[in-house]
Amino acid sequence: MVTKNQYLEEALYILGDYNSLTQLIRPTRMRLKEAAIEEGILLDIEQRVVLKRALKKRKIEFNDETPTHKLVQLAVSRKINFDKLLSDD
Repeated sequence: MVTKNQYLEEALYILGDYNSLTQLIRPTRMRLKEAAIEEGILLDIEQRVVLKRALKKRKIEFNDETPTHKLVQLAVSRKINFDKLLSDD
């Protein structure tokens, strides 16, 4: 499950400073999810959150601004099972 802060952080990473998610006033998690769907970034957000969660769980260090392809490379190099990641979330 993606938290409100994760929606906002990842939208900031993907779309930059001026995006519809950061413009919402007192958004609920459901409203953030709807806005992410409207922007077409919901899958990107969920992928980054799952990858970051798996890397943090295994105590692998990375920067929050690390591009998604680098996160995937880290996961592959550390032999993280992607099938298990998909079934856990």
